[in-house]
Amino acid sequence: MLTLRPFANSDFPMLASWFASLPEVVQWGGSHLSFPLTQAEMDDMLAQGQTRPPNRRCWMACRDGTPVGHAQLAYDWRDGNARLGRVAIAPAERGQGLARPMVTLMIEEAF
Repeated sequence: MLTLRPFANSDFPMLASWFASLPEVVQWGGSHLSFPLTQAEMDDMLAQGQTRPPNRRCWMACRDGTPVGHAQLAYDWRDGNARLGRVAIAPAERGQGLARPMVTLMIEEAF
């Protein structure tokens, strides 16, 4: 069973280790991110969650307390919608059917 918890600065090294190349980072987060991911990029993601209202919120999906996935919700408050993005499953956990339940949890969080 998966649970969500907010992404923390201490999760950064683990998340960064999930991407082995610039193409993988770009596929996950867009062309404005670098490889390897920098602390400044992670700080920016976390800072976007501190605005009122938040522009972006970042989550870790955990199985039995161990992080196995990451996803983000970006908010458009003016138009009243949220966009699910930057979805990743830890390399060692891929192929185990975790993405669907993680995305379901993220959709529930969005609503």
